[in-house]
Amino acid sequence: MLVREVRRLVFVILPLLVFTFVTWKFYKNEPIQVPAKVSDWIDKQFDKDHPPSLGTQNREQETLTPVAENGDGSGTPISAEQLAAAPEPEPHGQPEPVTGQPDTSPPVAINIEDSHDILYSISTLDRKYFKIKMGNQKAMNPNIIPHPSLPDTWIIVAQQDGTANTDPRFFSEIFCNAQFTLDGSLACMEDPWILPVEATTSDKCTGNLAFVSYNIGPHDARVFYGPQTPYTMYGSQSSHACFGLWIQDLRELIPWGPSGGQHNLYSKATELQRPLPWGPIEKNFFLFWDKYDNVYAHHDITPKRVFAKVEADGSVGPDLASATALQDDQCLAKYLPKIGPELESIHQSTNSLSITLCNRKDSGCVATDENTVLFTIYQMKKFHNLHALYEPYVMAFKRTAPFEIYGMSEKPLWVNGRVVAEAKTEEEDPHHVSGQQMIYIVSVNWKKQGQNYHGFLDDELFLSFGIEDHDTAGIDIMAGDLFRGLGKCG
Repeated sequence: MLVREVRRLVFVILPLLVFTFVTWKFYKNEPIQVPAKVSDWIDKQFDKDHPPSLGTQNREQETLTPVAENGDGSGTPISAEQLAAAPEPEPHGQPEPVTGQPDTSPPVAINIEDSHDILYSISTLDRKYFKIKMGNQKAMNPNIIPHPSLPDTWIIVAQQDGTANTDPRFFSEIFCNAQFTLDGSLACMEDPWILPVEATTSDKCTGNLAFVSYNIGPHDARVFYGPQTPYTMYGSQSSHACFGLWIQDLRELIPWGPSGGQHNLYSKATELQRPLPWGPIEKNFFLFWDKYDNVYAHHDITPKRVFAKVEADGSVGPDLASATALQDDQCLAKYLPKIGPELESIHQSTNSLSITLCNRKDSGCVATDENTVLFTIYQMKKFHNLHALYEPYVMAFKRTAPFEIYGMSEKPLWVNGRVVAEAKTEEEDPHHVSGQQMIYIVSVNWKKQGQNYHGFLDDELFLSFGIEDHDTAGIDIMAGDLFRGLGKCG
């Protein structure tokens, strides 16, 4: 009984003592200090609950922990995170130099409406992006293309979440036919299937990259239409380097129906090559087609453009970018985002499309070499507070040789619905944010069935993207929305 009464007394007296202490401190105008041991404990709890985000697929890391081969020549199974940690080389073929520590300083508040061109959905009620649901599978980094014959149906291809595999060496792409549902999401009509992509090997993964040899399967596929044919491009072990890019006619891999037609170019998995020199890790090339449907590979934007004509066996001709380098360099210097010396870089991101810069519905709108360009979306990567962020931009270039740059976004694009951090201004203005949700745009494709490579400003586009390396989403926009903030070159 006495113990119980003492406990009751403590609950009454203790708050009074705390109140008296705080009041005295306030009266004396002295700061109240949090005990060091308490703050240390809070820090430890935060580190435990919020470990550094290492990424899984598209977030290339700036450091690499060496992984040695086992003494008997075998390798230890590795995970998606380890492959993603492979350093991406500079475009001239040397590993990306990294110095210093990740930036952990407080980010500067920004106003999204002033700093970005906002992309609004044309079909969702709230004008925000929609979720992509892959049936009973978890996935990331999705692609959307129109189904060749089923109305109001699209094909989704995405990277299967690595946690679904019991053996972490295995990677796979999954696909399904999808339609929009009552909740606004684009959802698979059946459980997804694994895309039957042939695994490759390489004998050039040595030293810090030895672990890449033990991966099996494709990484981060891009799915897109050329002028007539749908393709998938994906990363896998290379015969020319440690890791490279492969391409195949998508109709060879999924049920396509009677509209399949002739399967000629890249009917089998074909590795895309590049002008010398090669880096140990090559990725993020994109293909483009000129007005005569000749195919080229665009290998680099920075530190200088590199692109070349591609042959049926994946080999390439000489680098063609020198023909327009003087003009391109001036345009890149004007519009390319300025990257810091540490933990920032430029990444080619999506496939390419062709667009005529007028409205299809206008009677005077006729595609010509002067008003028709090719475009792609590239991204600037920032690494802040142990968290990667990607800011997307448009680059447009002529569809005829020498393929000079036509224009570039003056501001990054903002997908409406992207989550922002809490406000940091005195007025707590919700438009001023201290950080952003990581969205990685994977592909850009026309929404309408039967529309392959070319379109107009008033045609509808799908942008598909991964969210924080664990979710899939997309947004449908008018194509012209991408070009509102385009700064012209020359």
